[in-house]
Amino acid sequence: MKENNFDLTVITNIQRDHIDYHGSFEAYRECKLKICRDGIKNLISDDETDLSNLAFQVFEYLEPKANLDSFELKDLPHRLEEFRTGFINDSKSTNLASLEYALKKIDFMGNLIMCGDPAKESYSNHNIEGPKKF
Repeated sequence: MKENNFDLTVITNIQRDHIDYHGSFEAYRECKLKICRDGIKNLISDDETDLSNLAFQVFEYLEPKANLDSFELKDLPHRLEEFRTGFINDSKSTNLASLEYALKKIDFMGNLIMCGDPAKESYSNHNIEGPKKF
């Protein structure tokens, strides 16, 4: 990026899934943080951040006079979407970090549909607890 004219920056996911492109986690982290600069509002979340609360912070910043009572968040399709009893579609989870976040949010012992690139992330070496099948 040659120039940053942002009024607000929001970073929601600094995880290890882009190391193949950047070479190291530190290089990836530094690249993401380049969009942040002094004098503007910077919102950076971690694994414990309530993303709904973060969305409300963004809304308040962009529309400070708006009525937040009229602001409604809707779930994304295919993101922890129960489409049949015992089946959750979480095909929006494209990496281990996203999957782990999802599993923290639900208490589920059914079948979980997920996505990802097994060549980039080794799901077989990861202990996925909760769903009976994935």
